[in-house]
Amino acid sequence: MTISHDREATFGRRHYHELDGIRGLLAFAVVLLHFGVNGLIERLTGWPGMVLSLSVDVFFLLSGFVLVKSAHGSPTAFAVKRVWRLAPVYLFTLALVWLADPHLVTSISELIKAPPLFGLDTANYLAWSICWELYLPVLAVLLAPYVSLPWRVVLPIALVVHSGLAVGVAEGHMLGGWRAAAGLAAGACLAFVKPRSIPVPLVVAALLAVMALAARWPLVAALTPWLAALAIIGGARRDGLFALPPFQFAGAISFSIYMLHAPVLIALGDRAAGSIPWKVAGFVVSVAGAWAMTRWVELPGMRLGRRLATRVERRGSGDKVQGDST
Repeated sequence: MTISHDREATFGRRHYHELDGIRGLLAFAVVLLHFGVNGLIERLTGWPGMVLSLSVDVFFLLSGFVLVKSAHGSPTAFAVKRVWRLAPVYLFTLALVWLADPHLVTSISELIKAPPLFGLDTANYLAWSICWELYLPVLAVLLAPYVSLPWRVVLPIALVVHSGLAVGVAEGHMLGGWRAAAGLAAGACLAFVKPRSIPVPLVVAALLAVMALAARWPLVAALTPWLAALAIIGGARRDGLFALPPFQFAGAISFSIYMLHAPVLIALGDRAAGSIPWKVAGFVVSVAGAWAMTRWVELPGMRLGRRLATRVERRGSGDKVQGDST
């Protein structure tokens, strides 16, 4: 059974293949960023590379969209599934970072994916986004019964705010929690927008062009969340270019390779700084390791989380029935 089939069985509901392929493409863009592709672009063309870190802002919109589309059941069940969606890969790569350089793991908050909540850096420098991907959606689900905001109002506000934050990212600022909140909120609202026929490949090409232009003119980065929104609206309607096997493979291992390539680079250390052979070797190890980690760490964790969430739901239903009968 292939990874993509495993993923379908794990989700047990419609899977947005086009959006998965876009996520895969952008995840590999982040990997190439950290393996020094900007330096290569500058040497070959004189252009100062691309602001590929804006890919993470697109991830937040995609996550917000998918979470709303797939959310069901009690807040407790949602939290259980969310923890088991993120924790296995997160903890596995944290262990790899510790093996590569024990001095990087300095806070007990690493074990609960919470360093950014305390203003701390994460040992795996890419794991900062996982903190917000866990805690913000769970908080939103808990508050949902008490806060009612029309998505037609929230969506443009979130996109405008995220536009300003994207410019800040292009200028070199982190703005982690704010980016996550605006992106997740915008993505969640997009789940209520009717999918439309949009030329998704052209939108993604424009998104990559924005990342290139933003390296010289940061204000262009303001277009990032709007283009991401168009890609989601179009990609949710039907499958196209990004549903092809190469993009699907990239999408299937996107979370694992996003988290794994940092420990690989930490392990390589100075050897990867200026050595193309070491960079290529590290990239190959990252891809192969991500495939294995997806198959034997990420997907089993998702299945376990789903089973545990089902038990929580059944127990809650049983308690409710018992309470109604007394």
